Amino acid sequence: MAKEFKNYLNLLSLTPDTTYVVSKDCTISTNLVLPDRISLIFKGGKITVTGTLTGTRTSIVAPISEIFITSDVTSIDGTWDIDQAYPRFISCPIRKLKPIVNKVTPLRGLAA
Repeated sequence: MAKEFKNYLNLLSLTPDTTYVVSKDCTISTNLVLPDRISLIFKGGKITVTGTLTGTRTSIVAPISEIFITSDVTSIDGTWDIDQAYPRFISCPIRKLKPIVNKVTPLRGLAA
């Protein structure tokens, strides 16, 4: 059964090989390395990232819409298991559009 990915969730308690549903907006304001093979299913929620979010063979299931809201200091790194990544996944200030769109590259199915 999938668990809800929430603001108040102790991010250190995320467990590997677990599915999390993002149905409400939440914020990650630290540098977070997701445990191995977490699945994030976006169902109406978005994640605001103000630090670094690092995937570890993390899968994403999402509509073609905004799922990550970023800031000037945001970094999205790591390995992501996803069939197709879209620039629309990442919202950013217009002056940062090109560098942020380039951050979609790590999301392009780098799983082993």
